[in-house]
Amino acid sequence: KFIVSALGGVSIPLGDFADSDSSNAEAGAAETGYNLGVAIEYGVTDQILIGGRFAYKRFGVDGNLLQAVGSDTLAYDAHWSIIEYFGVYCKYLMLPTSQTRPYLSAGGFIGTGELTVDNVPTDSWSGRSDVSLGVSAAVGLIHMVSSRIGIGLEGRLSNLFLSGSDSFED
Repeated sequence: KFIVSALGGVSIPLGDFADSDSSNAEAGAAETGYNLGVAIEYGVTDQILIGGRFAYKRFGVDGNLLQAVGSDTLAYDAHWSIIEYFGVYCKYLMLPTSQTRPYLSAGGFIGTGELTVDNVPTDSWSGRSDVSLGVSAAVGLIHMVSSRIGIGLEGRLSNLFLSGSDSFED
């Protein structure tokens, strides 16, 4: 059976991606953001699903880092965008017949990261990474409100590996 899911939630940056220390060349200064996406899953068995997903994640940028590198912090709108163009994963349902179903998920994706600074004194600026590989792992719960409709809660760690930087994390 196939399952189509709409995705959305809060994205919290971690590691160098969240670091706003101007002495760290890998600092991304990302702030908490949001994510949106869609997933399609196929039930191989009652407990194992395989799926594909597309996701867009957007994070603010800490103005202190921009100020430290010389940007006019009064005249900018800066943000990071992380795009998972295509992700594949496997999901294991621990209690497949229960009304509330805990699960584990792991997979990989192809994506890109982009930093955009709009309305700086001279012009807008944007820098995009090459398309890179990433990995993700998740733990979650699905509560079935009917035989065909469920509401889920998931914690997912995604790591996009970029050249010239250790990674972007969220």
